[in-house]
Order: sequence, then C-alpha cells, then structure tokens
Amino acid sequence: GVLKDGVAQHSLYGEAIPDSLLEELSQTSQAHWSKEDDTILQIAIKERSLIGAPVNEYIPNILSKGRIAMIGDAAHTMSPMTGAGFNDTLDDTVAIMDAIKKFPNSIIKALSEYQTRRLDVVHQDVLAGQGFNRTFGRL
Repeated sequence: GVLKDGVAQHSLYGEAIPDSLLEELSQTSQAHWSKEDDTILQIAIKERSLIGAPVNEYIPNILSKGRIAMIGDAAHTMSPMTGAGFNDTLDDTVAIMDAIKKFPNSIIKALSEYQTRRLDVVHQDVLAGQGFNRTFGRL
C-alpha cells in the first residue's frame, strides 16, 4: 500500500515491513556495516523500530517562468541524507532578493536572474545527493 502507480505515498513503518525484507536488511548490515552500527540496526530490526522513508529527488528544468518562481523543496527536492535542503532554500531566497534589488522595476527580469544564478547549482546539489545515496552503505 506504500506505492501507488510506482510512486511512494508514505513512509513504511516497522510493523508493515515484510519479514523477508527485514531479513535481507539484517544480512546486508552484518556483511557491510561496522560491528557497532550493525548491533544498533539488529536491535531496530528485532524490535521493528525503524522506518523506511521514501526519498524524493527532483532535478528541475526551470525555476521560474514569467512572474512565478519556485524555491527550496518546491523547486528542487533532494535526498535528506545531504542535509542541504534548508541551506539551499536560504540560498534560493537570497538569490531572489538580490535579483529583485538588481531589477527593481521588472519582476520577470528578476526571476529570470534568479533562475540563471541558481539552476546549475541546484542541479549539482541534487545530483550530489543521488551519488551519495548510491554509495551509502556500500564498501
């Protein structure tokens, strides 16, 4: 019930995680994690006190169009593993404010400037998070 048309609808809580998946996680942890980390995970598996949180990552093609702009997670969601979402939202806000100061008489030019300043940066941030997620837990 977590997936609908291949899209995660909510997190998967411990009691709903299939036994077969927990066993696979247990074996993977034993094989690849340090003894200390594995011990903690084994307890969480046994007590089913873990959560399978879906990770949504979105690389935007645009950040603004005309008089409308998106910032932060509305514009570019990234893995929470990076810890960069809040900082990127602040950087987006600063970029919009700077662009409005640069083009005080044209919101369209200001938002275009914001997009020019931030689009490549957020692409790289989301891609970096994807790369981190692909290597997480591997030797």
